[in-house]
Amino acid sequence: MSDTGKLTQPTHYQAYLVRLWREDNSTPWRVTVKHVLTQEQHHFASLEDYVVFLMRQTGGDGER
Repeated sequence: MSDTGKLTQPTHYQAYLVRLWREDNSTPWRVTVKHVLTQEQHHFASLEDYVVFLMRQTGGDGER
């Protein structure tokens, strides 16, 4: 198996493009996450929701 094949195994490697922004200092950060391999996108209204997503993707909550 090539090194590239090893990197595509979702339980061992995840790569995302993460964009964070907010309208002004009084609004919460918003997050858009794009999976590099699948191009699947997820949108989050808060950093907390984004962290929950990451925990689920990495097995941090026991689901994977």
